[in-house]
Amino acid sequence: RSIGLFMLRVYTGYLTPNDYGIFSIVTSITGFLGMFYLLGLNGAVSKYYYEYEDDEVLFKKFIGTIITTIVIISLILTIFLFGTHKIILDKFIKGISFYPYMAIGLLTVGFSTLFPIYQSILQMQHKAEKYALQQFSVFLVTLLLNIVFIVVIKLGVIGQLLSALIVSIIAFIYAFVVFTKFTKWKINKKIIVRSMKYSMPLVPHSLAGWISTLSDRIILNNLKSTSLVGIYNVGYQFGNIINMVATAVNSSFIPWFFGIM
Repeated sequence: RSIGLFMLRVYTGYLTPNDYGIFSIVTSITGFLGMFYLLGLNGAVSKYYYEYEDDEVLFKKFIGTIITTIVIISLILTIFLFGTHKIILDKFIKGISFYPYMAIGLLTVGFSTLFPIYQSILQMQHKAEKYALQQFSVFLVTLLLNIVFIVVIKLGVIGQLLSALIVSIIAFIYAFVVFTKFTKWKINKKIIVRSMKYSMPLVPHSLAGWISTLSDRIILNNLKSTSLVGIYNVGYQFGNIINMVATAVNSSFIPWFFGIM
């Protein structure tokens, strides 16, 4: 999560305020869309993991149901948003072209679904070292790609967006291969209904979180300019240090809490 802070010197040195503003807007919108791609089902993994872990067959059905549902939702949503972007998305990205910026962002969020589920499973299993190693690997690859695309090739904000897309594709393939080894790609009606009953009420909660932390960039872009959003986001990175610490503590608390409950 600290990659934005570590890369700030590169971003401010090689990207214009307008470039950085575009990246901020795209990531804000993809953060919003990501909630509908997952529908809170990653929370259902945390909630029900300990109920299914002792039954290997049932556990495979549980995880298989979750990931199959998410992949189907992701595919449908991505196709829908590409087809209707002029009616829906373009209204929220004033002054920003859908192609290539938002298009790359949509593909990124589409491929960013399976890896968080796998990370949630590692979290529930208290495999902190493996969890951290994977997170660091994502950071390192993203860092290297950003340096190549932004500093060496000088692709600007497109390079920054492409870095995120490439990493999300790699993480998706990795999670896909891992899941294929211990689960079946099939939806169990009883399990998905139960999971949805828990996860769907989490969506409004997630939306409230997005409104309080990310919607400001879209509002600022519509009222002022994309360049101003870029400058604003630089300052936001420093304030976000507190959030990084809070998120780390929360990541430790969740599996402990659900295990006891």
